[in-house]
Amino acid sequence: VAVYRHYRMVQVFQITSHGRRFHRMLEYTTNAQLTMHALQPEAQPRRPRDPWPSWGRHEADDGEFGERLEEPFPPPPHSSSVAIYRRRNDLPEKGEQDEQVAPATEEEELETMEQYIPPKLLQGLLPAALFEDYFFWQETVPPFTLRGAAKDGDP
Repeated sequence: VAVYRHYRMVQVFQITSHGRRFHRMLEYTTNAQLTMHALQPEAQPRRPRDPWPSWGRHEADDGEFGERLEEPFPPPPHSSSVAIYRRRNDLPEKGEQDEQVAPATEEEELETMEQYIPPKLLQGLLPAALFEDYFFWQETVPPFTLRGAAKDGDP
């Protein structure tokens, strides 16, 4: 749960697992106008004697949020996932290095890799318009930098 006092807004995220890592996905917001993901506000008209509360005039959810609230602590969903890795583009190729290097350890190999992050895992964290033009890759070691790569080029 993220509470923004300045914007008078609350956002609720679901923690989900993908490729043995945890990510948060936006599920509910009290102001859909200020979110970075297109959640749709309720379209049902309100009766005059049952108006929206001032804090919930623009509230929206992912369509399943209310159902999840019925069971207080449901077990987390465990869907299968595939992690896609690649060697980072900003590193020199092995043949380009001047000196002879010993075979890399597993930890050193991880430092040169990055993992593909599907757009659904970035809902509410990045503007949704970026997902149309970019693939997102995250480093496999701290600080876990997230990089965008144009879709028209090599992902």
